[in-house]
Amino acid sequence: MSKDKKQPLSNKTKHQKKWWETVFPNLLLIVILTTVSYWPTFKNGWTNWDDNGYVLDNELVKQTNRSNWTEHFKQSSVMGNYHPIAMLSLGVDYANFGNHAPSFHRTSFFLHLFNTLLLFFILQQLFNSTAWSTLGALLFSIHPMHVESVAWISERKDVLYVFFYFLAILAFIQYNKLSSVKWIWYAITLLLFIMSNLSKAQAVTLPVVLFLMDYWVGKKNLLKNVLDKLPFIVLSVFFGLLAIKAQRESEAINFIPIYTWMDRILFATYALFSYIYKFIFPIQLAAFHPYPLKTSDNYPVLYYLAPVALILITIIVGYTFFRSRLVHFGVGVFLVNVILILQLLPVGNAIFAERYTYLAYIGLIILIIGALRYLKDVKKINVQQLFIFSAGIVLFFSYQTYSRVLIWNNSESLWTDVISTYNYAPNAHNNLGSYYQKKEMLDSAMIHFNIALSLQKDFPEALINRSDIFRVRGLLDSAIADCNRAIRVRPQDEGGYMNRGIALSIQGKYGEALKDFNQVLSMNDNNIKAHSNRANLLALRGEYEASLNDYARVIALDPNYTEAYANRARTYMTMKKYNEALIDINRAILLNPDNADAYLLSADVNYNLGNYNQALEAATRAQSLGKPVSDAFIQQLKARISQVSSPD
Repeated sequence: MSKDKKQPLSNKTKHQKKWWETVFPNLLLIVILTTVSYWPTFKNGWTNWDDNGYVLDNELVKQTNRSNWTEHFKQSSVMGNYHPIAMLSLGVDYANFGNHAPSFHRTSFFLHLFNTLLLFFILQQLFNSTAWSTLGALLFSIHPMHVESVAWISERKDVLYVFFYFLAILAFIQYNKLSSVKWIWYAITLLLFIMSNLSKAQAVTLPVVLFLMDYWVGKKNLLKNVLDKLPFIVLSVFFGLLAIKAQRESEAINFIPIYTWMDRILFATYALFSYIYKFIFPIQLAAFHPYPLKTSDNYPVLYYLAPVALILITIIVGYTFFRSRLVHFGVGVFLVNVILILQLLPVGNAIFAERYTYLAYIGLIILIIGALRYLKDVKKINVQQLFIFSAGIVLFFSYQTYSRVLIWNNSESLWTDVISTYNYAPNAHNNLGSYYQKKEMLDSAMIHFNIALSLQKDFPEALINRSDIFRVRGLLDSAIADCNRAIRVRPQDEGGYMNRGIALSIQGKYGEALKDFNQVLSMNDNNIKAHSNRANLLALRGEYEASLNDYARVIALDPNYTEAYANRARTYMTMKKYNEALIDINRAILLNPDNADAYLLSADVNYNLGNYNQALEAATRAQSLGKPVSDAFIQQLKARISQVSSPD
């Protein structure tokens, strides 16, 4: 490719005067293809991959309102990340839609669609071409590697940070173009950059991208360029350190001792090659890409070929296009957005992740546009042939994306897909087992927990999950043994103590169980289940006032926790405080009108208060919901009602 001429940011042209004839149809095409490709997401549900931690079990998200929205900014981290705007976005969805998963998916989809349209306008500024901008936006919109960022509710941070990131780029373009009110556009760019970082820390790359844009338009005043970016650089360092701190606190950053630094360099080159390869050939996609297994002290041959392939690609591209401003720009945008996620500083236990390409692929899209322009302008390839080729790629990607979105329907489809590609991934088996466990398919769940533990001995999550099944099946010693193993491996995990405490309670070892519940609460005083379990245990020990304090704490943390009202009512019953018990059991029934146990308890409470009609009504309702109620009790209630209503 010959040296590119300086690319000025676009000015008004005759085509822009007829935008409704040129731009609007292309935007409509983008909207239609994006919507069709992601159509299944509007029916998708939750997955058990972080959705609980981010939303379903996150009390702040569930209680977000106008009076407490600033609390999101005060949290040090959520799931190892500081991204308060992303969490606030999820909280707003919950406030409006409850736990209706399709509504969350809808929000993420529209953010993705907005991002696509913003990219269209950015590319128009860079290339001054509606056709190339349309192709680039479509490649971004429907690339199968981007499905994870859009179809996974927990990745709201991806679509949100890129939304502000793209707006910041457009504001910076205005800052560069205008001679007046420049400071306003500069301030807007800076504000949008901060909002992007508060959505996800990957936004720290923006200052480098802004430098690359200066290079693209030929700005040669290096000192001014650096001074322009200095506030952005300072903010990048600040938010970068904040992200590392949050991840260290949650132990998201970890150095796995079995891997040497040479191993990690090998993995990084493989990940980099995979990102490039899967941009062109998006095959063998999965929600989770684990580290490879060693065979005869060696990794699979592809891991050793990846560095060689990268060197060859670098030589060929560098030699052929070493003077191309477009190639420099595209490669720079790609590398700066991918270099931080190559797992040299490991976060989690995946060698690479498809969601990390959501922004990085912009650089490769720019290279594709450059290559097609080169074929058209230099090699004189027929425009119709290029159109057919491009249309074929777009349609193929659209089909692939549609298929991938279907896989994100629920936890079963998601983890079954991962296992079909990586059957040696222990967390995939554990998460699939968790799904079956929640569906009470305990045999299927046990199979996958056992597989997970055969792949990774002393895998804490699998041990804790399996202990639940042992407990349900009455194998309390086995349940406690699994919890002991989990606690030895990860003593900071609340789950091991919680499950062991429950099993010990069933065994009647109340003192030991109380120690475990206290341990959980010393680690997290906002753990609702721990307070609830300790309250039940204290009630069994006859420590009623202490039990009531714990129930009050549960209700303060979650005013809609039905079991807390019902269990506190039982405690009041034992204390013969029937009026207090009636208030609580009525509240429990109001929250869950189909709770047969609550109606039965209501019958007992009303009986003790002499409210025999209400007691009979509650007992009858419990029967209709399938709860066994003795005929003797029913007849006794009818007799009491008859006595009360009969004249003396």
